Order: sequence, then structure tokens, then C-alpha cells
Amino acid sequence: MPPRDFTVDRDDEGARLEGFLRRRLGWARTLALKALRKGWVRIDGRRARADARLAAGQVVRVTNYALPLPEADAPPAAPARPAPPAAVEDARASLRRVDEDVVVSAKPAGVVVHAGSGHAWGWIDALAAALGDAAPPVPVGRLDRDTSGLLACGRTRAGARRLFEALRAGALARTYTAAVHGRLPGEGVIDLALEKRGAPGAERVEPSDAGRAARTRWRAVEARAEATLLALELDTGRTHQIRAHLAALGHPLLGDPRYGTAASAALTRRLGLDRLFLHAGALRLPLEGGEVVTLLESLPPALERAWSLLG
Repeated sequence: MPPRDFTVDRDDEGARLEGFLRRRLGWARTLALKALRKGWVRIDGRRARADARLAAGQVVRVTNYALPLPEADAPPAAPARPAPPAAVEDARASLRRVDEDVVVSAKPAGVVVHAGSGHAWGWIDALAAALGDAAPPVPVGRLDRDTSGLLACGRTRAGARRLFEALRAGALARTYTAAVHGRLPGEGVIDLALEKRGAPGAERVEPSDAGRAARTRWRAVEARAEATLLALELDTGRTHQIRAHLAALGHPLLGDPRYGTAASAALTRRLGLDRLFLHAGALRLPLEGGEVVTLLESLPPALERAWSLLG
């Protein structure tokens, strides 16, 4: 029997529920509106309106068994976009775990995950070509263009749903390595709501009581004269969360032109760093059957070199 639960992924965050039903389930607008009017669709167990805005990790449930639903292993509808041969080779070399319904890749910095906003292809398109899949995998968890590291993706809807449910339950988690300007000893939690402001392409995320809850846990790993190496874990997954939270703490990421200060920019230039010093180096991945594995990915050479110059 097709599944009745559909986990909202990052691509659908902020979308209207009616549009989600039409894209994800293939329903006509009249059917979507009727199902909502009758109360046959719920978000996290609660009845919802057509204009309800979705958040990643929420579960949309269809309660009427008679309504048409996609099969559990149906891949995302959009086909993969053509990626350059060199990118496909990079994607093939990046594969760290390949299962029937889940894949883990080490994404390089400088590549967007999704096509759009001036980018003809994204990393998931290169992964699809490397895997021989017609449709791109569904990434779980956000990695900015200039962030490198481990990215878990669902190759099927069932795989993506399982990963999103694990993310929501805290069983799927990433640990980031970051270098920040200044000395920041000890450990702590940054619990600041964030709100996106500014025009598309130049948005900044700022702390705001009117924003969405955001929580980042950090721990100092190593301190040098002008910078500190941190390990970070996210309890939420907001846009630019790490970058905005560290800037609010007064210790911006090295290599961050949007949230950095004049002092952090000067140090970045001295190190010859042309990317964010942010890397998703550890991934806790739950498997079917209850087993949990941890995958590790060392710092890229550019970050290793920059950190060594701080010695």
C-alpha cells in the first residue's frame, strides 16, 4: 500500500500546503482543495488550511485511503539536469556510502547543492549521473555553496522519508568543523531566533524575536593566537544558521564575506582563504534495522593549509 505520510524536505520549506500536495502527490488543484476542506490532510496530526506554510521535517498525512497516492519508491519527479563530465567524476569520487535508497557524498566547496539562481546544475545532478539514476537524490540537511563535507541523500522517496524522520528524531546528525576569528574557549549554546532580511541574492539572516527558533551547540577544539577551531552541532537547520550565530557571538567564520568583520576579513586575506572555513566532517547515519554508523571526512587541503599558517 502506498505511504500516507510525507515528510517535508528543505526544498519545500516555506511552501503552501496546497502547492505541496499538487507537486509531491500529483493532485489537481480541485482535489487538493477538496481534501483540505474535508479535513483529509493533516500536518503533524493537526488539521491544516490550504495556505499553511510548511517547515522542513514536518509530516503531511493523508487520512483518506481512497485518495490517489504515489508509490513508496517513486523517485522525485524532476529529472536530473546535465552536469559537466568533470563534476560527474568528482561526484563519483565523493561517494562515501551507497545503499539502495540512501547515498552519502563528500560535497566540495564552491558547488551549489541545487540548481537555480543562475546555476544550471547542482551537486545532486552530478550525483545522479555518477550513480546512474534518472532523478537526483533528495538531500537531507543544508550545505551552503562554500561549505564542504558529508551530505546524506535519499535515492528514493522511502529513503528520503526515513532520513528526514531520523533528522527530526535526532538520530541523523552532522558535526561541523569551523575556524572563527578570535579566541573562544570552552563550550556553549547559541539560542537565538533568526529572521531572513534583504533582497534575493543578498539576504542576511539576523537575530530577531520575530524570527524562527535556532539553536547551535559549539565546543572549542584548538585555540591559536588569532583564531579558534570549533566543533558545532545544529539542533535546527535554518539558512546561514552557523554563520549568523557565530557572527552574533562576535566570532565570525573565517572566509565569510557576508557576516565577517574588517578584522576577520584581513586575517582571511593573509591566509589566502577563498572559501568559508566550514566543513561537515562527521555524520551520524542510522541504518535500517537500528544500526548507527559514523562517517568521517577530513578537512580539505585548503583548510588544513590555512589552519597550519595560524600556527
